[in-house]
Amino acid sequence: MNLTINTYPSDVLFNEMKPFDFENPIGDLQEIKEQMIALMKENKGVGLAANQVGLDARILVMGKDEDIDMLINPVIEEESTVMETHWEGCLSFPGVYVPVERPNWVTVRYYDSDGNEQVYDLEGYDCKCFLHELDHLDGITFNKRVSTLQWNRARKKKKKYL
Repeated sequence: MNLTINTYPSDVLFNEMKPFDFENPIGDLQEIKEQMIALMKENKGVGLAANQVGLDARILVMGKDEDIDMLINPVIEEESTVMETHWEGCLSFPGVYVPVERPNWVTVRYYDSDGNEQVYDLEGYDCKCFLHELDHLDGITFNKRVSTLQWNRARKKKKKYL
């Protein structure tokens, strides 16, 4: 398996991913994890969802340095009603950054790469990253989280920078 990052306007970015089936996996989970983490690091990202690399499964990786986790079939158990706005970028939209409003904390349930169920509270940067990647798994790209005006300004800024 040789994974590469799909960039906009790839149709796969807009598809909702199927739950990962541990009994009938789409491939070797450790190999998928290693390749997704390597791609994420190589491209200086902090998160990567399965559909960004052409896999139809509810899998994401996120984190920094050596503290990177794989989350399988993640769901939000609870989320804050307090919202925060942070700048976001995306490996599938290289060079485009927009301010996105999201809850400031979430409680998530998922399976790790060993198949063990985990429950974690995420806040701040980790929360923002998780929600961005979860959106990918639901076929939602971050340009859908901002106004058309904000999106057009961000794209124009990217072109000017390049």
